[in-house]
Amino acid sequence: MAKVSTAGALLAEYPVLFENYPQGLKAGSDGAMWITQEYPNNVICMTTSGIVSYVPLTTVNADGNDLAFGPDGKIWVAELQAGAIGRMSAIGGQGKNIVLRRGVSGGGNIATFTDGTPSAVASDFTAIIDWGDGTLSPGNISGVTGGPFNVSGNHRYLRSGLYKLEVYLNDRVDNSTYASSSGEARVF
Repeated sequence: MAKVSTAGALLAEYPVLFENYPQGLKAGSDGAMWITQEYPNNVICMTTSGIVSYVPLTTVNADGNDLAFGPDGKIWVAELQAGAIGRMSAIGGQGKNIVLRRGVSGGGNIATFTDGTPSAVASDFTAIIDWGDGTLSPGNISGVTGGPFNVSGNHRYLRSGLYKLEVYLNDRVDNSTYASSSGEARVF
């Protein structure tokens, strides 16, 4: 992707993975650019500062063709192959890997996630971290309007080992919960 002035001068270039068929292009109220992508079934967001994130569509083989911003602040996507219109919200997150010492409280950023709503704020969400040892705790959510958002937390493991980390995100606006991909905690 590139940022071009109204006079046609190239201002900046940003690396974006366009595997196949980028489709609709729209600017959000925050200035971020949103693009539908037929394959691999994504919507791409590029913020005004050049941060690029990929939000997967939840309908299998949706073939996102175009998008629009509704009065509810959500992104509505024309899903050509599905014969439907999808509404994007908190889609999910990417779990992180951390290294901790047994018996010492630690953690940090456990997951990062994107939301399909340009006006989304951290206070729209709550998070629960599953530390993989039978312990659940609330996560702290931070990020700028529109995201991406980080979920952080601290935990003290009593035993050494490798633990699967999962974060559950609840979107209070839609009253829906989404799971991040798994990360891991290596405790020595």
